[in-house]
Amino acid sequence: MRDYDGPIIRLKNKLGLVEMTPEHLVLAVKRPDQHKFNYTRNKKELNAEWYNVSDHQPRDIAVYPILKVIKDQELFDLDFQKKMLDHRSTDIPMRVPADADFLRLAGYYLAEGNAVTKVTKAHICFTFHIKEVEYQRDVVKIIKDKFGLDASIIPREETNAT
Repeated sequence: MRDYDGPIIRLKNKLGLVEMTPEHLVLAVKRPDQHKFNYTRNKKELNAEWYNVSDHQPRDIAVYPILKVIKDQELFDLDFQKKMLDHRSTDIPMRVPADADFLRLAGYYLAEGNAVTKVTKAHICFTFHIKEVEYQRDVVKIIKDKFGLDASIIPREETNAT
């Protein structure tokens, strides 16, 4: 988690409690005051839209998907193509095992990652707190094992990040 000084908004639903900054977007249904919308069948007539969580009211309904299909997958296809005239970027495997290590790397990326896709400068970054050494080493190891690439850890003293 990062240091944050501003207000935090808490949304509670059947999945638990979620804490967000006011600018965070939430897929929600604005429920009108009419009595008929107290019933589930009538709520289904309403359309969900993206709202800032700061605009969320107690009557509003935050929606979330219910997964209906679960598919075991041994390999994960990476839909990645090098751009034309990119002769510097290293080739990576087009398929990687969907094992615990790769899924953990995907989780790190969702939580702390970003990507740059400029020709010859394509790379991904993970931003961890400088003290989260175990996570940093884990990412470096997984990238080496799965993609054969050497990752580097660059400390940023001014922000306490790597």
